[in-house]
Amino acid sequence: MPEYVRITYIRSAIAKPADQQRTIRALGLRRLHQTRVHQDSPTLRGMMARVSHLISVAPAAPDEYPVATPRVKSKGRAANAH
Repeated sequence: MPEYVRITYIRSAIAKPADQQRTIRALGLRRLHQTRVHQDSPTLRGMMARVSHLISVAPAAPDEYPVATPRVKSKGRAANAH
């Protein structure tokens, strides 16, 4: 089973370089003290290392793992027109 990490945004990225601000956004963090759970990967590790002074990282518990939701295909606009 893949490993997951819990990332919490703990310090503001205001007045930080633009690449660090973009990395915080790419991690899915929008507000301070927001937490996201991501699957651990080398790419994610590199992103976390780049903004390690702005985030807190901890292993995620199994009950925090994201649940896949099935996508519903839209029938398009023509199906709804009467």
